[in-house]
Amino acid sequence: MSRCCWLVVVAWAVGGAGCAVPRAVAHDSPDGPAPHAPLGGFFANRHKDLDKAEQEELAKKLAEANGKGEAEGEGADKNGKDEFKPKHIRDNAFLVEESYNQEKGVVQHIFNWTNNWDRTPGVRNRNFLANYTMELPLGSQEHQFSFAIQYLTAFEQPDFGPAQQGGDIGDTFLNYRYQLFANDDTLWCAPRCSLILPTGDERFGFGNGQLGYQFNLPISLYRENFDFHFNAGYTFTPNVSIGLPGGGMSTEHDLNGYNLGGSVVWKPEMYLHFFVEALWLWNETIDDFSARNGVHQVLLNPGVRYAVTQNEGVEWVLGVSAPIGLTRDTPDIGVFAYMSIEYDFRNPDPKK
Repeated sequence: MSRCCWLVVVAWAVGGAGCAVPRAVAHDSPDGPAPHAPLGGFFANRHKDLDKAEQEELAKKLAEANGKGEAEGEGADKNGKDEFKPKHIRDNAFLVEESYNQEKGVVQHIFNWTNNWDRTPGVRNRNFLANYTMELPLGSQEHQFSFAIQYLTAFEQPDFGPAQQGGDIGDTFLNYRYQLFANDDTLWCAPRCSLILPTGDERFGFGNGQLGYQFNLPISLYRENFDFHFNAGYTFTPNVSIGLPGGGMSTEHDLNGYNLGGSVVWKPEMYLHFFVEALWLWNETIDDFSARNGVHQVLLNPGVRYAVTQNEGVEWVLGVSAPIGLTRDTPDIGVFAYMSIEYDFRNPDPKK
């Protein structure tokens, strides 16, 4: 598979699906439940106006609702200080999107780093992608805006001949998500529409050079010990032309892409999750002979995510996974590192 084809596909997977790809944190709401369902059983970190007895009662209810581990603030360490334990972490998916929007007033910053290794006849490839995503609610949890920017590098080592390496920014995603359903007893659903801005250089395979459009439908089912997620999406980019190895630009083509994904998350503790994601991608690309063809990729991605802290109204989530390629067009193996920071931007000082 050519460098150009793989970089475009990875940029979509990490920038779009993980948002895109990759996505978010343990959520707690200072202003009440989500727009369509009572979620009070999951929110309590910032109820500073309650007296001690009311806080203890709320902590007890949280422990019962979450099912695993102690509620945040319950118990004390040997120095008599309260222990803060993160609650169930949601919307921290890697390659398969979860349908849980940011709550009102809570912003999230997401950082992904991906290394992939692949060997095809005659050449070894190593690709790296760094992705930054910011998610911001638009007045409420019902509406969410986010953007994702990327930096990509590609390294090729032929069996005979000099190695080649290049790097540049990729295309930028502007995303809007609507919280269509929000009910722990049934389903969560948050359709996403995205504009793909042509910020990457198509001459060297780091972008498509044209404005693209993407739609993704994530559906989530949250249960006491397991969560289940499903994605289906479509991407369209018209009038694409890329640089050819011999110089010049290829013929223009309209490119289509399709994705299906699913994941299962096991929650042995509120702050510790193990998961397996499966992602199927079929994308049209332009080859070195200016012809349009299809690239078929299947990824299996086992991993773990851990909420390090939720003290002082700020939450950090770390994670790592090992995406495994199951088709010839997919890189053989990779390492995916994840970090998320979430906080209430309306009241940065939790003591006020």
